[in-house]
This record gives sequence, C-alpha cells and structure tokens, in this order.
Amino acid sequence: MSGMLANLYLATFDAEIRRGGLRHFRYSDDTYIFGKDWDHLRGVLVRANRTLRHRHLNINASKTRIYLNDEVLALFEDKEKDAISYGMRTYADWAPDRLHALLNEACKMSPPNTRDIKFCLTNLANLEDAHAVKWLLANFTEVPHIAREVLVYLDHFTGLDLGVEHAVPGLLLREELRHYPSAQQHILVFMIRNEVRSRRVSDAVWHLLLDRNAETFVREMAARYLGLLGPRGEAGQLKQEYQLEPNYRIRRALLVACYESNQCSNTWLATVVASDDDLRLTAEYLRTSPSRISRPATERPPWR
Repeated sequence: MSGMLANLYLATFDAEIRRGGLRHFRYSDDTYIFGKDWDHLRGVLVRANRTLRHRHLNINASKTRIYLNDEVLALFEDKEKDAISYGMRTYADWAPDRLHALLNEACKMSPPNTRDIKFCLTNLANLEDAHAVKWLLANFTEVPHIAREVLVYLDHFTGLDLGVEHAVPGLLLREELRHYPSAQQHILVFMIRNEVRSRRVSDAVWHLLLDRNAETFVREMAARYLGLLGPRGEAGQLKQEYQLEPNYRIRRALLVACYESNQCSNTWLATVVASDDDLRLTAEYLRTSPSRISRPATERPPWR
C-alpha cells in the first residue's frame, strides 16, 4: 500500500511540476525532474517545495541538486549499476542480462569504460559467468591499467577449455605492455598461481629478468616465476645472475629463486650469510629449509 499512499499524498506535488512544463519521474519520494534551463528548474523546485511544506514535508537539501548536462549521463550510469546490484542481491532473473548489456556498452566505447568493466567483472565472477572472457582475451591491451581485476576474473575460468591458460601467458610477449609494468607483473602472478609452463613463456620471462631498465617489482616476480616454474636445465643460470646483479632487491628474489629451484647448498647459503649484509637474514632463513616461501598476491582468488 505504501506506493499507492505516496501517490495519493504527493498528487499535488506531481501536479505542480507538470504545470511548470517539465517532465519528472518519482519513485515514492525519490524524484527526478528534467529540464533544459537551470533557472526554470530552480523555479519549479521552489514552487514544488512550497507545495510539500503544505503537506508537512520538507525537501532533503543534502540530497537535492541541479545537475549540469555533462553530469547527467554519469549520474544515470551509477543508477543503472545500483539497479543491477539490487538485482544481483535479490537473484532477479533480469540481472544477468542487464549486466551483459552494461558490459557490452562499456567495451564498445573508445577507449573502453574501465569503471563499468570493473563493476561488471566482479559481478560476473560471482555468477560464474564467462560472458567477458572472449572480449578480454582479445582486447587485454586496451585495458592494461585494470589488469589485476581482469586476471582475477579470468582466473575463475581456467581449466574450462576457454583458452585462458594459453592466451594469458602470450600477453607477456605483447610489445604494447612494455609501458605497463603493473600489467606485466599481474600476468606473472597469474602464471605462478596457475603453474603455467612453456618454453616460449620462459624465454619472455628471462627477457624481463635480464632487462635492467625494467621495473624492479617486475624483475622480482620474473625471478620468482623462473625459480618455481622455469626449465630445470636453466636453474643454474639463476645463481649466475645472482652473482652479477647489482640491485639487492633483485638479488634477494634470485636468491629465493635459487632455493626454490634446488640450487642452494647449505655451504653456499653460509657464504652468503658471511659476505652479503643486505641478504644475510634472507640466507639465514633459507638455511632453516622452509617448505614454502610466501608469494605475495599469488593465492588463487576464492569463489563466492
């Protein structure tokens, strides 16, 4: 009955807006009024507020605003997402179709609307819905700045014969990503998380590790990948690179990689303890023979 009572009680409010020649939509007491002229909108708002006061109601000033033209679309995009979120929470039958439509529109934009894409990926993952997989694999280089969200989403669809495990490592070879080190790092994280091995990928990872112009955090993750999943025949090269590397953070990653690839004897670690103050604590820890060393951000994301 609440909707009917609201309509009856606010009939004069609706009539006042219509008399002003403006179109409006109202859901209970939540109202949108549309007009092309700021002064006209302001005048109608003042008269409508007078009508509400006769009904012993007041406009909530903190929630009332006249939006400029270029703000309106963004406002309604947010309202669309609010509606989809509500549909998701209530398991509404229409919610997946609205989510697909929002994603499709976001992907068609030039450049793609990454804000909406991120929203869609989170909800599609919760639905275990692979609708975005094909587009993301074909267009990853258009959205490298949301690589983390993209790869966490794609992670849900490994092992399902959708080509994810084959396509994602190939992205590391793309020239366009050299300007997006964070995306390179997240691809490496994906490959560690899913234990992806291939000669082609290992060669690309070695290239990243040996490029001293690359970001340190990318080279660190490259070293961890090679220690865990690189070809066993190349494990000895990790120790060689450790000895040549001037950056202590990369040396630390290489030291751990040597341990993970079974290239660390207790004698060699004792030498590191005695000769390298920067890595003494790391070497001492490795001498305790830990069964597993922490790999930040490489745990598989949980299903809902």
